[in-house]
Amino acid sequence: MKRVVAIAAVPFRESQEVGYVEEHEVEWQIRCQNHGAKEWSPWQESDKSQHELYLTWKKPLLNENIYETVLHVGCSEANEASAENQIIDKVWSRAFKELTIRRKGSEVTLQYYGNYMDTGEISTTAGLLSNDN
Repeated sequence: MKRVVAIAAVPFRESQEVGYVEEHEVEWQIRCQNHGAKEWSPWQESDKSQHELYLTWKKPLLNENIYETVLHVGCSEANEASAENQIIDKVWSRAFKELTIRRKGSEVTLQYYGNYMDTGEISTTAGLLSNDN
């Protein structure tokens, strides 16, 4: 039996700056170790893949769910901002200007009113993102 190791380490920015990259290419490498062997095989090129990359200004709270829509709106609108007031200004002036925030990957416009207004489902981020109204 062989053990396979995959490591993804991609430096992005070393500053405290919000970032968004729509198509970031990751080059994967693998190496193997035969069962019971001490030596590892040399690293070998494996594959490449494209990913959206979100860089938050501060570390997200660990006890909170992280929603892709929230990351997308915040990071894409405040891309390259490095000060708190700059981040807030960019997100509010760009994302909320037209009042048409859409759930990531959908044409659904988020709204805190509508047919489900009395259900209580709009009191959380999860409830807002789960509604198709």
